[in-house]
Amino acid sequence: MIERVVSGGQIGADRGGLDGAIQFWGNTDRIGGWCPANRRAEDGPIPFKYPLQETVEWSYPPRTKKNVQEADGTVIFTGGPLTSGSKLTVKLAEEHCKPYLHFDITTVTASEVVDSIADWVDAYDLRVLNVAGSRESTCPGLQEWTASVIHDTLVEIGAPPCDSGIG
Repeated sequence: MIERVVSGGQIGADRGGLDGAIQFWGNTDRIGGWCPANRRAEDGPIPFKYPLQETVEWSYPPRTKKNVQEADGTVIFTGGPLTSGSKLTVKLAEEHCKPYLHFDITTVTASEVVDSIADWVDAYDLRVLNVAGSRESTCPGLQEWTASVIHDTLVEIGAPPCDSGIG
């Protein structure tokens, strides 16, 4: 059962994952992850409402690696085939023997994705979920779509409420 959601904080799928968790839990106590130095993102510094730890590196790969390593599994949302950053996420998940799922949101419905993630979380007994994927600039609307899917997944799996003392 998911107790924590992490991501790299990039605008798009990453922030959508964090937003969905915030919507579900009502606060930021159960979200986190790693981001590049100076909170670097495509749209400028990552807002401080997302409590992310900064790597010492300015580049994206070190934070991608830390998030994959520290999570129990990773879900990747793209608006088409895997591209550079998402390909790296898959490569790192495979290298570290971490389960992952990839969804091209142009080929699935949100309800199909929620059901798939819920089954996968149960099968692998995941506690910490890393959310990764495309940037908003390459897939407009992905942040909002991902937020809805992550929120609905947490509802579906019966994730613990924020006051349960877990995490």
